[in-house]
Amino acid sequence: MNTGDAAISGELVDSDADGVNNLIEFATNTDPTLTGSVGIPIFTREPPNAVLTYRRNLAATDVTFSIEESASLNLWTTATPTEQIFSDDGSTRVIKAKVPLGSATTKMLRLKITRP
Repeated sequence: MNTGDAAISGELVDSDADGVNNLIEFATNTDPTLTGSVGIPIFTREPPNAVLTYRRNLAATDVTFSIEESASLNLWTTATPTEQIFSDDGSTRVIKAKVPLGSATTKMLRLKITRP
């Protein structure tokens, strides 16, 4: 494995070309060498909420997860979701983050993963 080569193992690299970079693969506890949609956050509506279900690697203590919301995809703001643990196997936790729809006719959510 080429863990010392930033062109292969850098945080923003997507060496398996599945559209998910290494930082996100690490944070969601998915394999960066396998293509596929496992670990991709899933957006649903459960009125009165918009819901984003995502995986969290419990060993990834140096990353920050936040949920952002938008009505237009142009302006994103930090949401204050109610989080519910959907499952936890000791290494990966699946979380349902619920954000009230309120009077919005359109609301999108996205998962933001960063390292301080």
